[in-house]
Amino acid sequence: MKPLVGSFAAVSIAFAASAADTTLHSFKKQQLEKHYWSEGAMFGDLNRDGKPDAVFGPYWWEGPAFT
Repeated sequence: MKPLVGSFAAVSIAFAASAADTTLHSFKKQQLEKHYWSEGAMFGDLNRDGKPDAVFGPYWWEGPAFT
């Protein structure tokens, strides 16, 4: 019986914790290139300047200039 009560308590806490996040996210569509190269883009600090850079197909853009 104790494992059942412990499992129920853990599941209840997990549901309560996940219900607390009600932040709505919004996104802005941004076209980086007029030609289609790939379905998505990747972001990371490629040149180690502390700002995110964008990689799309065979190209990459230094951030934050692409915004």
